[in-house]
Amino acid sequence: MVEVAHSLRVRTLRHKSLEWGIIEQSQAISITLKPLLMENPQPPHVFPQTHLPQDSFFWWHILGLLVLIATGWLFLGMAEDVVSGDPLTLVDAQLAAWFHAHATSQFTQFMLVVSNLQGIRAMSIYALLLGIFLLRKKQRYWLL
Repeated sequence: MVEVAHSLRVRTLRHKSLEWGIIEQSQAISITLKPLLMENPQPPHVFPQTHLPQDSFFWWHILGLLVLIATGWLFLGMAEDVVSGDPLTLVDAQLAAWFHAHATSQFTQFMLVVSNLQGIRAMSIYALLLGIFLLRKKQRYWLL
């Protein structure tokens, strides 16, 4: 009974594969014979040409789009708060006043170093180090 059910699945799969143009007639014959020769016959996994490949990055693109929309919405909310003078701007003003009241030369130097870690020179050094790392790993494709 199991062999009959498997044979029907293979025939259906062969018919659909021929219909979708994935395999030729000569390949269809070998598909029907191979499961009979194997110990644990499994029908081959065939997808129609309109189906996305299993290893596509489609869902990563959807996730990226959702993150972009969410961060844009957050930014617009903050921009609206700044324009209308909502409590967010009051908290920002209080925080700035606290930093000015507690400013020391060491703290100011530390904050300047933190700011310069995101400057043009620092980013150029980071890019150069990343490029050297990728070259050593023989990943030249990612340098484009």
